[in-house]
Amino acid sequence: MKVLVVVHGFPPAAAGGTEIYAEAHARTLHHAYGDDVVVLTREDDRSRDDYAVRSETRDGVRIVLVNNTFRRARSFEETYANETIGRIAEAVIDDVQPDVAHIHHLTCLSTSIVPSLASRSIPVVMTLHDYWLICHRGQLLDTNLRVCDGPEPDGCRSCLGLAGASGPIEFAGAAVVRSLERALPQPAAHRVRRIAESVASVTTRDGTTDQQARLRLDHMRRIGDQVTHFLAPSECLRQRFVRFGIPADRISLSRYGLDHTAFARATRAPRTPGTLRVGFFGSLMVSKAPHVLLEAAAD
Repeated sequence: MKVLVVVHGFPPAAAGGTEIYAEAHARTLHHAYGDDVVVLTREDDRSRDDYAVRSETRDGVRIVLVNNTFRRARSFEETYANETIGRIAEAVIDDVQPDVAHIHHLTCLSTSIVPSLASRSIPVVMTLHDYWLICHRGQLLDTNLRVCDGPEPDGCRSCLGLAGASGPIEFAGAAVVRSLERALPQPAAHRVRRIAESVASVTTRDGTTDQQARLRLDHMRRIGDQVTHFLAPSECLRQRFVRFGIPADRISLSRYGLDHTAFARATRAPRTPGTLRVGFFGSLMVSKAPHVLLEAAAD
């Protein structure tokens, strides 16, 4: 069977949970089941032109990498539905002619990959690793790191910020602001952000940000309609996407697998009486809630 795996990053350059899972998935399909697997992914290499494409083969899996640093993005919509990347993906699809496609993530690529597959009658399975179809930040956490109930009915004004409230010139300016924020100490970065948002509030039309949020939401629902079947790693995530509008019979609970091979030779260290030993696996980011573990351990 020919399988196209689509993911927004791939090890070793990208080593988040989704990327690692997609790599394990691709290798397992090839080595354990003999499938012909091609991975379509994105890389972030500022030394190369945006949309440059290269290909390599690792462990029998062909990997096609599209460079996207967002330097050529001119609108908020282009950050999720990119016509150029869409055309590149169509060429890959026509070259590979997969029997099935498994999408792990589309951020930094283009949602147009889904209708391109659907128009060729290629079944599309998508694993929902986070809330990106619902939330452009992916985690349903607002800019103050508070849990968000979703984009409706209040919209996403504060989260879209400068980029969502602007045209091409202002969108480019938003990218400059983000670069400054990364380079400056936090207090100075906050001042730059406040000044930029004040200017944007004067120069942009009322309701532009809300309109961009609604357009994205409607777009993602249309994309979801063209996915053959969804997999959700938790019942909580599954129910949230059912509320979003995905029919319950098109989204199955499929918990993450874990390869224990790396731990086969591990030995347990002697336990010290009265000592609590805690392990945390995951990126140190708020959505993974390491602070909740620390707070619980401190009680």
